[in-house]
Amino acid sequence: MNEDLRRAVRLYRAFREANPPRARRVSLEIPKAVARVGTVEFIGYMTTHKGKVHLYVHDFAPGSRPALYAGTRRNQLYLFNGRFKVTSRGITDLDSAGRVVDYSPRYEHKARRAASTRPVAKPTRAGARCTKRGGFRSLP
Repeated sequence: MNEDLRRAVRLYRAFREANPPRARRVSLEIPKAVARVGTVEFIGYMTTHKGKVHLYVHDFAPGSRPALYAGTRRNQLYLFNGRFKVTSRGITDLDSAGRVVDYSPRYEHKARRAASTRPVAKPTRAGARCTKRGGFRSLP
């Protein structure tokens, strides 16, 4: 097993609290040119922990926010720059020295019920409220 695969398995175990069902290599086609779409304020994703589906919303701290770029083909979205890493806690913002940053979110996130699953809405930081209605709104 090469080092990249070992690291991916370790990250999966730390974050998902389970062994990966399988390990595989993926083939990525990185375009030579991309279009900058904008700055990523927050990102939401669903994942499982201990057999339960959870919705997580991460608000990026100022200075940690990545830029969103799009390739010209289908399924090509990329996050570049920004200061963050994925750890057992999920997405973690970093300051310029690489230290973890605590940040109060600017948006109020509300979870939507997925068609095939019933996620447990769970805020990633204090101050973010998740409800059963979809959407978000800016906090004062």
